[in-house]
Amino acid sequence: MTFTYSPTTDIGRVRLRLMDTRPEDQFFSDEELTALIADAGGWRGAVAEAARVLLVKVARFARNFSNEDGSVDETAAAQYLQTLIEQYAAQGPILPTAAVTTLGLAPSDRYFRRGA
Repeated sequence: MTFTYSPTTDIGRVRLRLMDTRPEDQFFSDEELTALIADAGGWRGAVAEAARVLLVKVARFARNFSNEDGSVDETAAAQYLQTLIEQYAAQGPILPTAAVTTLGLAPSDRYFRRGA
């Protein structure tokens, strides 16, 4: 899978808005972004679609809970991606969103282990 970044190309425009500009820790390959751009009808719609993909990934691992030892809130990234989706979806086709939850990351989950 290839990685290119030039902010003057459609792929580069999507990468810039997602801060996917470093090849050593890329979110998407050029091929994936090309497919998203084609499916979404342009780079603006692809930003919303790519943010949806990242939102699902972030939602799977983001934790937000409190217990007697303190609290954890890792949902800021998910909130930022939701903002991108709303901003760019208004400029492109409206596509459905998905909600994903996690297992084992909060004290109420049966797979949670304190100190793990």
